[in-house]
Amino acid sequence: MGNFLNEYVTEMQAIIPLAIGAFLLLAVFSVLYNHWMAALGEKKEGYLAILVAIGNLITLAVVAVFSWKAALIVLVALTASGTAMILGDVYRAINHREHVATEAKKAPRRKPLPYVAGRLIADAIDELLAAEHKLGQVMTDKKYELIPIIALNVSKSLRHLIEAKSSEGE
Repeated sequence: MGNFLNEYVTEMQAIIPLAIGAFLLLAVFSVLYNHWMAALGEKKEGYLAILVAIGNLITLAVVAVFSWKAALIVLVALTASGTAMILGDVYRAINHREHVATEAKKAPRRKPLPYVAGRLIADAIDELLAAEHKLGQVMTDKKYELIPIIALNVSKSLRHLIEAKSSEGE
């Protein structure tokens, strides 16, 4: 074990404070790195495996303080096991972005109505609802005197809709 560790960490007096410092450093790094990942949100899509690899490299740098030989062995092992994951993550992200782009081109985009037209259509709907309610009263309660008011509601609705249609180009 003596030859595997770096020369300055072979004594217990050096390895214990170094291990405590390394643990605290990695714990703080972990919290900060997690905060950064949360702040990135969806921007990290396609780069997640690379970001994990960067986190592993930081951990390996701390391990290299204790034994550069151990860090080198683990670096080779992580490279062998992580390269396919990194390439696959980038490939999947590129395919997903292309799929989203083609789907966006397929879906027709409707322009929102101008505020004036939207208000006029809402007014027309209100008038028609009032006319419908009054028609119900005419039919159930035989209130024939409401028929002119119903005609007025329908007429107002038509005017609102005609005005909304003419404001379409504004």
